[in-house]
Amino acid sequence: MPVQQLRPVLGSWRSHLPPCAAATHLTALEGVEVKLTAGVRYIHVMFDRHEIICANGAWTESFQPAMRMLDAMETAQAEEVKALFPELAGEEFDYPAARMTLKAHEAKVLLRA
Repeated sequence: MPVQQLRPVLGSWRSHLPPCAAATHLTALEGVEVKLTAGVRYIHVMFDRHEIICANGAWTESFQPAMRMLDAMETAQAEEVKALFPELAGEEFDYPAARMTLKAHEAKVLLRA
């Protein structure tokens, strides 16, 4: 069960480098729904740059920090990430996406195709 904002790779014969879309944007697919559960622990994997990784047999993204993500973290977590990656503490840091990321309306169009 992915985190709602995790962006899995959308495999497609239409694209040499298939894009990613937030899991929450995939609810238009049959059998995909948002399910709130308690007691789930997620492990976010972060590299020097954003990567596409295989997790439990599914291609997805590594953790991609953004200011809004760091601001939403608990203070201790955000401080740990900034200690491990000091460049993130700066006003402007660049951590570009490994793949094109679709917006909700773009994901819906691709899923209907």
